[in-house]
Amino acid sequence: MMQFYLLREQLRNFYGKYALYIVPVCRFVLALTALILMDANMGYQRQLGSLPVMLGLSLICALLPWSGLTLVLGLCLLVQFSAVSMEVTLIAAVLFFFIWIMHMILLPEGGMATVLIPILFFFRIPYLVPILLALSGSLTGAVPVAFGVVIYYLIQTVTSSASVLTNGASLSILQRFTQILTGLKDNQVMFVMLAAFLVVYLVVYLIRQISADYSRVIAIITGSVVNALVLLVGELVFQIDTSSLPIVAIIAGSLICGVIAIVIDFFIFAVDYNRTEYVQFEDDDYYYYVKAVPKITVTAPDKQVKKINSRTEKRPVADTGRKRDGEDEIWD
Repeated sequence: MMQFYLLREQLRNFYGKYALYIVPVCRFVLALTALILMDANMGYQRQLGSLPVMLGLSLICALLPWSGLTLVLGLCLLVQFSAVSMEVTLIAAVLFFFIWIMHMILLPEGGMATVLIPILFFFRIPYLVPILLALSGSLTGAVPVAFGVVIYYLIQTVTSSASVLTNGASLSILQRFTQILTGLKDNQVMFVMLAAFLVVYLVVYLIRQISADYSRVIAIITGSVVNALVLLVGELVFQIDTSSLPIVAIIAGSLICGVIAIVIDFFIFAVDYNRTEYVQFEDDDYYYYVKAVPKITVTAPDKQVKKINSRTEKRPVADTGRKRDGEDEIWD
């Protein structure tokens, strides 16, 4: 176990030393992944799918804050939607405007969650985001989580209806609006997923606030179980096709997300509950009862090699009493 603590401290020291470079690299990788998935699943604007354009946009996102990354990716998504229909673009533009305003007001760094959720949906582990965000954020963090779910299912709705929406002669403007809004309103999977994410966020947030040993680990495990239960119950209540919400994928995804969340939380938050102290003190107005849990900090052993004898050092010649070459013998 000590090796994991040493690895944790080394990673924390490395991040503290190079955070100025690590954060932009993470934003670059996240933006590039989002653009690649956007092109692979939509690809209506081929210009956005070219490698130089994606690398250039990712570099711009790397230099911007998280809210700027959300804005750039939202504009790219609008460009993709514009190739389908202007009605889709208008609906998405209104949605993205409210998302960006909410991020700027409530949680500027929540844009990372909004971008991560659609990406992790493609890897079948989107449940990781509400668990991790609830461990470190406030209740307002549920807003970007909900926005991320809506954006993913908006993309799914547009993709499934693209052939109908691009045919300008078959539908009027009003019918296109109705087609999109009805597709979102009747998407029971989206509402079940929204309910699961919000319930998980609330459960994890409330449990990690409790002053109990290992409350964060308990919150992660409980959140993973609640996530699977809400999804399975929602699937039964709304009689959703198992192809949309496979039971095995729900259980396996919840389990994997729980394990990943515990590992990440270990490297971010590690304390020694065996050395917990309870402190009581007072001032003129209040009595204070404080529970102090020390963090686990270890330092790598400082190995020093002390050179005792050098191999190249010449040893003095012992005086054996014998005559050396070139010396004259002296007789008494």
